[in-house]
Amino acid sequence: MQTSPSSVVTPATPTELFSFAFDSSTGAGDVSTISATHNTAAFHAEADEPLGQGQLPTLLGPHVPNMLGSVNMGLGEFLDEWSHPVLAVPEATRPDYPHLLLETSKQLTKIRRVHLRGDRCDFQGINWSAMGVTRQLARARRARTFQNYTSWPGSDDDPQGADVRPRPGPTLLGDENPFSHSTSGLASGNYFRFREMHIREEIALAHFQLRSSLASPFRSQIHYVSRLGISKVDPVTGNHGESLQWTEFPVFGRAFTTLGANQDVLVAGSFTGEYVISSLHSTDIQNFTQGTITEAASGITNHLQVHKQRSTSNPVASICSNDNGFRVLDLETQQFVSEFGYGFALNCSAVSPDCRLRVMVGDSKDVTIANAETGDTEVTLTGHDDFGFACDWSDDGRYLATGFQDKTIKIWDPRRWKDANGTSTPLQHFRTDLAGARGLKFSPLGSGESVLAAAEEADHVHVYSTHAFGRETYDADTRQTFSVFGELGGIDFAEGGQELNVLVADEERGGILQLERCGTRRDATDAIPLF
Repeated sequence: MQTSPSSVVTPATPTELFSFAFDSSTGAGDVSTISATHNTAAFHAEADEPLGQGQLPTLLGPHVPNMLGSVNMGLGEFLDEWSHPVLAVPEATRPDYPHLLLETSKQLTKIRRVHLRGDRCDFQGINWSAMGVTRQLARARRARTFQNYTSWPGSDDDPQGADVRPRPGPTLLGDENPFSHSTSGLASGNYFRFREMHIREEIALAHFQLRSSLASPFRSQIHYVSRLGISKVDPVTGNHGESLQWTEFPVFGRAFTTLGANQDVLVAGSFTGEYVISSLHSTDIQNFTQGTITEAASGITNHLQVHKQRSTSNPVASICSNDNGFRVLDLETQQFVSEFGYGFALNCSAVSPDCRLRVMVGDSKDVTIANAETGDTEVTLTGHDDFGFACDWSDDGRYLATGFQDKTIKIWDPRRWKDANGTSTPLQHFRTDLAGARGLKFSPLGSGESVLAAAEEADHVHVYSTHAFGRETYDADTRQTFSVFGELGGIDFAEGGQELNVLVADEERGGILQLERCGTRRDATDAIPLF
């Protein structure tokens, strides 16, 4: 992740400030930002350096308050700009401004599957018809104006033949998922369906590159980063409140940047290199312990994973920091049991199911496979062209997924990292639609057909079937895409993989998007008034 307190970015022009986009075919969009790097070393402006290192954005995005580096439009700003001919690119059709104001002023709390009415009501309860436009037009407009954020200019170029999977077409998957797409609409690509959307306005993302701000350890508990600390919602009862509370929440002070929940504990890391620990069964929002991970000036906590080690039954938190350090914290003794340094800021890590290996990605084009106990690098994988922010192992250990800002997701086979010539050989290569994947999660074993969920920086959530991994050409019918309008703050499976939760950060219609396995749960509950 990219940050440096020693220098600032020249204020952007209005065009630069409002950089956003959507994809009309899959109904997804993404938001790019000006440079905001998070490397700890001092950088100099040399020709071979990635764009943005040594720079710190000075502006905060209007759509996600307190979010470092975000200068992109939220839903409200996007619609407002679209409706004004003076501000917008010439359009044949524009939203009707009086109806736009009425639409964005509605106070919604929950949208259920029975409420969906195409352009009259989508996942976020948006009535596009009332504004005189269609959702497809909105997606097309986002797509035309979108710019993906990269640290290395041109790294996300799509050379002819580099994408081995077909692009998804506009065909819909039917009434159950009116905003989920595949190429042919066959049932083979219909793994999840929309269940409900809990509208929440207090969601806060501390940094535009860090998207590990959601944890759903139980069906009745979904925890997420908010302006007050860590908030939670119980989707079963509809109750919501706070999990952890910091009474002071300055923009660059005690902001939570990542969280994890497992082994009956909730752990969160902060922008200033601190951690907090709380029991998942505690009802006291101020009952938590805290400590320091690092006192480095650039000690942002970029990612953490809660799990067990091979050598002990105690739960631990594996912590990736922006100071190039990786640390393992024993959550019972609150002592660091290991600490390793690497030559780049670490943005994400995941331990293998047998706890022998650990994958790490960060401010490097390489994927590092290290010994989980000693920290020694065992394998270095090449092939990505930008920095990495997402990785995960499948529970059966057969697959490893990595996601980088070059808009590629690579699937690796741990049994054969490289060929006989020593060249890294991914099993599969996907291109995302609008931005790099910043969240990757394999479904738990025993939850049904094995899938990989991938969340782009904004708008798009993809679901890939692992059964097709390794085919010469990946069948597009084995991929499903869901789309919303807003930054994506994290994804997590719940209830043994029967549910997939997505954190959508937007002031107008952000919240918790809940998807459920198709054919394994009852239909949505009886309809209730939407407004």
